[in-house]
Amino acid sequence: SFPKEVNFKLSAFRLFLSIYSKPLVFRRATPVFVKNEVKVALLSWSFY
Repeated sequence: SFPKEVNFKLSAFRLFLSIYSKPLVFRRATPVFVKNEVKVALLSWSFY
């Protein structure tokens, strides 16, 4: 099993990928939501 930090980084990366796999139209319609999601993903990476 992976250490907790590694699992956390992988889940953050998966979140990041899931955001960018969404259609451009959806992202353009909800820029604030996407920015917040990206911010959370980046912050979670910086903790480790």
